[in-house]
Amino acid sequence: MNNELNKRLLNSSPLAELEFWHERSIRITLILEQMKKDDVIKIIHVLKGIDSPSLSGFNNIKLQLQNYLLEATDNY
Repeated sequence: MNNELNKRLLNSSPLAELEFWHERSIRITLILEQMKKDDVIKIIHVLKGIDSPSLSGFNNIKLQLQNYLLEATDNY
């Protein structure tokens, strides 16, 4: 993801860079909002109940998305 990001930003104007970060922020926010939906919360509770290793993967992805969102909002 970061490699693609570097390629895009090297060949862009300042306005294009702002648009990129704004769009990235919107996309990541939408994904994080979907992760808060009731169906997802129910699945998380089930995974916790059975002590599933998948839960740590989910949490890692969520944390990574939150970090990407911080990066996007800092750059926008």
